Amino acid sequence: MVTHWNNPAIYSPTLTPLTNASGWATVGDENITLVEVRDNTRETVDAWIDLSMRLRGDCDPDGCLLVVADMSGIDYAFSPYLMKRGAQMMEFRREIPTYIGWVINDNFVGRMIEALLQRGTVGNAEFFITHSRANAFDWVRAKYDMFQQEQQQTRKRRRII
Repeated sequence: MVTHWNNPAIYSPTLTPLTNASGWATVGDENITLVEVRDNTRETVDAWIDLSMRLRGDCDPDGCLLVVADMSGIDYAFSPYLMKRGAQMMEFRREIPTYIGWVINDNFVGRMIEALLQRGTVGNAEFFITHSRANAFDWVRAKYDMFQQEQQQTRKRRRII
């Protein structure tokens, strides 16, 4: 099955609830994990990080983790507690290449965060901050394509050696 990314419904799948204010789904042939978070309470952050750690634990050692984290329903997305728990989570199986498209609110604070941190790398994780879920999916899919190409090149080099 080929995912038809021009279908707007692909960006809004039915979510499995994590809490009353968050849910998740696996989207597309690339198995992109969409996480939608509508508050940053400890309960929601803990549920999200617990899911992320489970996904990291289940990830194929030769694979990568693809995430679209939609936090556009929160006025201030990156709370100190979220940053602390996120850093702890990224230490677990840190060798796994991880690509995260963050969707944040399109308000003054969101535009400031996007301007300051639009793209970055933390350890083996790359992120992209945007105000559009479609842009986040496009970026993650492009990173997956690049990862696949690099894997193919590595396999070719191993056969030559």
